[in-house]
Amino acid sequence: GGGGGGGGGGGAVVVERVALLRAGPGSEGAAARARACDDLWGLQYRARGVLCASAGPGSSGPAGAPGAFSHGVHHRFKDWEALRAFEADPAVAEAEGALEAGALVVRWEGRIENDIFPLFQRGDAWDAGLERLLVLGGAEGLADGAARNVEALLASADLAPLIQRVSHGRAEPSGGLSGEPPFGSPEAYAVLLRCRAAADLDAVTGHPGWRAVAGEASVSGALEFTLNILPVEGAENVM
Repeated sequence: GGGGGGGGGGGAVVVERVALLRAGPGSEGAAARARACDDLWGLQYRARGVLCASAGPGSSGPAGAPGAFSHGVHHRFKDWEALRAFEADPAVAEAEGALEAGALVVRWEGRIENDIFPLFQRGDAWDAGLERLLVLGGAEGLADGAARNVEALLASADLAPLIQRVSHGRAEPSGGLSGEPPFGSPEAYAVLLRCRAAADLDAVTGHPGWRAVAGEASVSGALEFTLNILPVEGAENVM
């Protein structure tokens, strides 16, 4: 367990878990992934210590990424113990194990603004949006350089209105794909960016600051996935 430190500065320390569901062949595979996505999202209500969850279809890139992922599910936990309890739940293993192509799970410890709305992703502003997951793999020292670049990105005054939240930290990937680039590297680092609209996301990811994060000198491989968060009926009533 454990895991490296997340972004610097203040805020609440949280543990993030993103499961990427790999695209299998045919319409039956698509239906199975959509069902697993729904099932995993709903498990937030079974497990203690889950602060929030978001899920939906998405797309991965660039072309060199390991396979294509069709759906993503993001859970946030109060600590590593809560994450391990969640993963020990047979229902979680059942949902992810039902996928023929399997799931890639990425975990890291990050920091979130210590405010109830971003921490629990509650309120109208969080009902829908987009999340961009960037996972970098590379030589030792990658995590320190990537963390510095993310902090520099967050310090860009022109981007502040466009970014809802960034969580980042040294990553612990697992699953059937965890031996493939970028994950077979000595260090892996995850960055999860949340924006309200596609135009905001495009502006941030097109910014030189984001390109500096993705282009950190010691990066040997990268995976990017964009999650289109589905609005949840009655989400505003769930606390």
